[in-house]
Amino acid sequence: MRLVRRSVGGAPKRKIAIVEGLITRGHSGRSACRITGLSRSTFHAHRRRPVSNQRVRRIIVADTIEKIYQRSRGTYGKRRIRAELLDTYDMNVNHKLVSAIMTELGIAGLPRPGKRKPNLLGVETLSERVNRGFTASRRQFRPHEIRRGVRDALRCCSATRIVGHDPTPPP
Repeated sequence: MRLVRRSVGGAPKRKIAIVEGLITRGHSGRSACRITGLSRSTFHAHRRRPVSNQRVRRIIVADTIEKIYQRSRGTYGKRRIRAELLDTYDMNVNHKLVSAIMTELGIAGLPRPGKRKPNLLGVETLSERVNRGFTASRRQFRPHEIRRGVRDALRCCSATRIVGHDPTPPP
């Protein structure tokens, strides 16, 4: 009785990973292959296959990245690690590979410090006035005389032209 049909499942690489996981949990190779629907010959052929050069290179790069990260006390990010790989170890590595390996290892560099805004006015502000709440009642403020005249002119305007305004303050 098959637990997983051969047509359902996915790539043999995924099934091989599942079979190896089941074997580490105590299942026999035969029963693990039967559960996943992977043929035993495919599984054993994969086990006999030597590790690829790409996989070996990735392991070496991962070890080197971890050394550089430890030496920098966790401050270097992917750009500086890649520069260090190229400069010190003569390893030309793509930045995406460095980023992927750092994600796998669970390491990340420190973020850049925030940029300071320039003081355009050249006026020093006191620290006690920064982020202070300013509240006042409406009676404390009197509108500026010019603004009062403009307000009165806008009240008296028609759709096409200003009729006139009274510059004297209302009583």
